[in-house]
Amino acid sequence: MFVSRSPRIPSIRASSSAALRTHASLAARSGRRQLMLFVPILVALLAANHYREQLFGLDTEIRVATAAGLMVVGWGIARGLGRVVQPLIPRRVDPRAIGASEWVVRLVALVITALASLRIAGLELGTLALGASFTAVVVGLAAQQPSATSSRASCCSPHVPSRWVTACGSPASGWTSRGRSSRTACST
Repeated sequence: MFVSRSPRIPSIRASSSAALRTHASLAARSGRRQLMLFVPILVALLAANHYREQLFGLDTEIRVATAAGLMVVGWGIARGLGRVVQPLIPRRVDPRAIGASEWVVRLVALVITALASLRIAGLELGTLALGASFTAVVVGLAAQQPSATSSRASCCSPHVPSRWVTACGSPASGWTSRGRSSRTACST
């Protein structure tokens, strides 16, 4: 059975708007506590990064450590911001939109955190943009490639007679003189 990690925020079984608002206000209080914890740590990380030469005498190692720490602290700040935003949604919006707004705030905060930490680690934003566009092209092309199971499944649909599908899964490629392939991939 799933046990809630925070005993102060009860799980909501009913979707009444009053219960959702109560849950949002309790989550916002927890989010404010998280922000009070993580913001000073963020300031300390950024100060250590700024004065890394004077304090530690190192450059690359401190930049990488700061970037890793910034990702962890940024995740905590994003979580706290998402919870703080919950009760700020206008009352005329559907109460079920509270969770979606929290997700959007977390996503934006995490993207900003990732970009900032990669920039601190030494990557230029132009390099990141080029890498992201290259990745998008590769993923887009890969998504267009039909897989062997999807083409076979489409050939083996109930609308395609089994005599049209050969053992390799391509329609009408193994026709014999009698008009049928000797081996079929689909048996209906």
